[in-house]
Amino acid sequence: MATQEKVRITIRLDADLLAHFKSEAAQTVRSEDPIGYQGLINEALREYIETEKYLRHIIDTGNYSVIDPQNPPPWWQPG
Repeated sequence: MATQEKVRITIRLDADLLAHFKSEAAQTVRSEDPIGYQGLINEALREYIETEKYLRHIIDTGNYSVIDPQNPPPWWQPG
């Protein structure tokens, strides 16, 4: 995905959520593609929106056959 313009905001998060994202970000610092905790929050929000769109489409169309347990979408982690 191309980099989009970022907008500065103020947001209040539960302390445990912030701790989770900061911990995850600290782990990515040691990877080849480091990302900060704000970037991880951005990715999580984007993934949520895409998942909601996908599921809304399935519900609206009644086309449940697109859910293939042998070949799930990359974000799908059952259980």
